[in-house]
Amino acid sequence: MVAEALDRIGLLCERAGEDSKLAPRADAARAAALRLKASINTPGDRDSARVEVMQTVDGLMRAIWVETEALDAEMADRWSAIQLLALVAIGLGVLAWALFGIAFRRSNELEEAYQKLASVLEEAQASRAQAQSASDAKSEFLATVSHEIRTPMTVILGRVELLRTTTLTVGQTGHLDVIDRAGDQLLQLISDVLDLSRIEAGALHLHPTDFDLDGVLDEILLLFRAPAYGKGLQLRREGSRFGTVQGDAGRIRQVIVNLIGNALKFTVQGGITLRGRREQGEVILEVLDTGPGLPAGMEEALFDVFQQADSSPSRSHGGAGLGLAISRRLVEAMGGRISAANRPEAGAHFTVRLPLEIVAEAAISEELEVDIAPPEEEQGPRVLVVDDNDDTREVVGLLLQSLGCRVTRAAGGAEAIDRAHADAYDLIFMDCDMPGIDGLSTTSSLRASDGPSARCPIVGLSGYATEDAKQRALESGMDDYLANPIRLGGLRAAVEKWTGADGSFPPGAL
Repeated sequence: MVAEALDRIGLLCERAGEDSKLAPRADAARAAALRLKASINTPGDRDSARVEVMQTVDGLMRAIWVETEALDAEMADRWSAIQLLALVAIGLGVLAWALFGIAFRRSNELEEAYQKLASVLEEAQASRAQAQSASDAKSEFLATVSHEIRTPMTVILGRVELLRTTTLTVGQTGHLDVIDRAGDQLLQLISDVLDLSRIEAGALHLHPTDFDLDGVLDEILLLFRAPAYGKGLQLRREGSRFGTVQGDAGRIRQVIVNLIGNALKFTVQGGITLRGRREQGEVILEVLDTGPGLPAGMEEALFDVFQQADSSPSRSHGGAGLGLAISRRLVEAMGGRISAANRPEAGAHFTVRLPLEIVAEAAISEELEVDIAPPEEEQGPRVLVVDDNDDTREVVGLLLQSLGCRVTRAAGGAEAIDRAHADAYDLIFMDCDMPGIDGLSTTSSLRASDGPSARCPIVGLSGYATEDAKQRALESGMDDYLANPIRLGGLRAAVEKWTGADGSFPPGAL
């Protein structure tokens, strides 16, 4: 039994020796057990071996106890760490869930915000489309109303001018003056409202081309020559010649016509000067008058919509206050600037600066200083008037006859083609909006023919005072365009321009 016990001790020591920390004591106890087993039949050796076994086994047991205590402490630490990790994991899980909830709610909020934004954008687009539709409808309405007003205005104002050629009393002349001024104001108001409507709707389109700026300025002075001399005012052009420039001739003409028209309205004695010069790559056009000048502090406000130099009910000059506002918008659309100031001596001074490219220099380089001669008696060019409206055709013909023209009338496109194929005319006034063969088709047909009037200048007449209508007329082969109401001054300027019947400016005078 002792041997078996020693074998079990040795086995236990061997198993304990598997732990590196217990191996030395386990090996010593196993060796002592083996020695005790070998000396079990020898009394002296057996006692000492027994003592050694007891001591080594006791040491081993203590070492095992110490190791067990260390292991228990380590396990406790590990368990604490495991618990701590578990708590951290639980905390992270709770945090992750909370973040998921926040993200989910945020996602819902973002989705709701997106839906609201999409709804707002959809409403904005619908509102924009509605506003655009309303703007288009307004523009179409204004164009239609303008056309319908301008056509009878041609008859009314034309008859007024014809009455002036008859013998009248002083009172009758005064009545005609009132009708004339009211008609002019109505016509200008219609034109200004149409222009302002197009500008505000973003429908203002520029048409830059190469054109003779000096020629345009000369035409403007021709337009105002008769009314200026009728008031006893002198017209003058001075400064630089420009030659051929690139820009929108029609819009530049509109701006300068408005400035000279204002000067003519407010100036009662002296004169009006159109001055031109070049400075730092800009074309500078100035209109100076000898009128009453501008009210102090109004230099900028004059360019606001519906603003006037004198807005009191007792003002002596009419107008809706749109001309200068439109002029500023036109000039700015062309990349330029417009300003107003008082002249040191007397009168107003308007300056237009435009970045126009000089395409070709003027043939004559010296500066101008020319007084515009008063109008002379017109000669008698042969003129064909084409219009389906009996009253308009009659009035335009009578006005031309008062200018000394020999007038032939045609009531439609087919009759006009027949007459133009049969006779040579110096000038044709063609209604653009006739039923059947309209004026544009009639013009194209005449241009394609080889008749005696195939190359005759043709001036379009229409109630549509729009740039698009004018452009279509010019593209059909017409040379010029007049919008209703047709006035004697407009007819005179067209006759002078296209027939030279007035003995206009001699070559090189301007």
